Amino acid sequence: MTYLRRPWTFLTVLFVVILSCFSVIKWCKYRSRQARLCDSSVLCRIKDLSSMAKLPAVDQASIRPLYEQPLFFLGVGKQCVAYETADGRYILKLFRGASKKKKQLEEYVAAGIIARTLVPEETGVIACVCGPQSFKLPTVTVLDKRGKIKHICLQDIAFIFQRKALPFKQTLMRLVAEKKTKEAAARIESLFSLLTICRDRGVLDRDGSLIRNGNLGIIDGKVILLDTGKLCRIPDREKITLHDLNRLKPLQSWLASACPDLVPVFKACQEKYHSTIINRAFSL
Repeated sequence: MTYLRRPWTFLTVLFVVILSCFSVIKWCKYRSRQARLCDSSVLCRIKDLSSMAKLPAVDQASIRPLYEQPLFFLGVGKQCVAYETADGRYILKLFRGASKKKKQLEEYVAAGIIARTLVPEETGVIACVCGPQSFKLPTVTVLDKRGKIKHICLQDIAFIFQRKALPFKQTLMRLVAEKKTKEAAARIESLFSLLTICRDRGVLDRDGSLIRNGNLGIIDGKVILLDTGKLCRIPDREKITLHDLNRLKPLQSWLASACPDLVPVFKACQEKYHSTIINRAFSL
């Protein structure tokens, strides 16, 4: 029996060693990738964008906070690297360069332009810089992910400057805990007002994980879209409505467990939002 077990023991040890080596290699690649994501050398340069994306002009006063304070690392994703201003009021999103995916990169930038020009209040976007400006852009001081000080010149880098919002779900739970049910219900109504405005302006947010990824925020009591990377133009209002109703299903389930008192409010707003497109179809 001992003789029969030895080959299996050897194979088991070999498998564990190979698996361990694979895990170490994967971890090293991940760390290397994270370092590259935060590196200013991989940021999107304005010269890399097509002339179609070089819109619109930016008011220097709108980005004044960038000249006056340092920024702290907030997060990194496929689209951009995000930093928060020292006063905690604004977010700077630097587009990441991707030479192999230039079309996708330009879609992200085009979505930022849509946010700035069509739904600025609904996204909190103050400026979308993706072309040469009539004034000199600042060199910002940032504290990166590793706690190192870096200086990034924004003169030739594409970026979005956005107001920072309160998280949607946490705000609802806090208001319910404080017995402010009416204020919490107003936030649900504001969410559907946001969707109505975007629909009426022909703006579709293709983010199907809007609720799961927490891409909703609240500014001055109004709900906004935090992630602008998947915005696009579409004339079909009915398609936008059905898309919105489908991606809001996880919110109803979450409300049922976290804030059950808000479920009737959600269902009423949902029916009203759906009925507007039905009534419009009948009127045509």
